Amino acid sequence: MLYEKALTVPAGTPETAPAEVDLHLTVGVITQIGAQFAPGAAWTVSAYIRQGLHQIWPTNPDGKARGDDSVVASDEYYELAGEPDLVTLGAYSPNASYDHEILFRIEVTPQPLAERGSKLDQYLSGIGRLLGIRP
Repeated sequence: MLYEKALTVPAGTPETAPAEVDLHLTVGVITQIGAQFAPGAAWTVSAYIRQGLHQIWPTNPDGKARGDDSVVASDEYYELAGEPDLVTLGAYSPNASYDHEILFRIEVTPQPLAERGSKLDQYLSGIGRLLGIRP
């Protein structure tokens, strides 16, 4: 299931008081996350996603996604086990001169399908290593 939510980040939004919006998801596994930055963002807007106090994207707690007329996306495997299945989309832009809108996209896959896909990836990687074609 694909979830999509826009977040407007006012110019000059400080890191200490970011723009945030909550998004309710279904139980499953987050298998892909992305953020689309409009032209003109010029890497002045920093975005993140967290669940509670735990930042889930980018994975490193001090990391933030940035871009300009681009999509920053990654494959993930983050289990949403039950209530609350709420994530917070956030961004700040202390040096921006204009408001910017970030379009977040989150793919949630039912647990059994996500597990099968993960096992298949591991199997194919193992075969590739044996054949010397994958690291």
